[in-house]
Amino acid sequence: MMDNLPATVEGLRLSHPSPEGVLALHDMRVGSRRLRAALEVFQGVLPAGVRRRIRKSVRDVTRGLGVVRDLDVQIEALRSIADALPENEAYGVERVIVRVSKQREKFRHDLVDQLHGLDSGTFRTDFLEAMDSLPTCPPIAPEGG
Repeated sequence: MMDNLPATVEGLRLSHPSPEGVLALHDMRVGSRRLRAALEVFQGVLPAGVRRRIRKSVRDVTRGLGVVRDLDVQIEALRSIADALPENEAYGVERVIVRVSKQREKFRHDLVDQLHGLDSGTFRTDFLEAMDSLPTCPPIAPEGG
């Protein structure tokens, strides 16, 4: 999830997303959803307070990423529709694209602030603390050995 943070933020800084920025945002969203699932799997061995803080941070980021991602998908679909229409009919679809793009613009700014807080806040410290608290398991011997 965090590997995609720089490219996601860079893509969000543009009012019109680049394909790389859209992909990074998608990958970060997928990573955040996977992390949320992993937190559920390991809830019995992670300290409750740290787990709650991580889960809340990741939940909030997943929601913010989801809103912007959904708007990106809508814009892309609308552009495909507009491109397939004659110019006089595409005008109406272009107006919808402008409206959806304005919505994305608002949520884009909110998400940049949220991601900045994730990067500069206690998320990394909480996550590393959680990982350090996990019990270690002895190595598994290979079969037949």
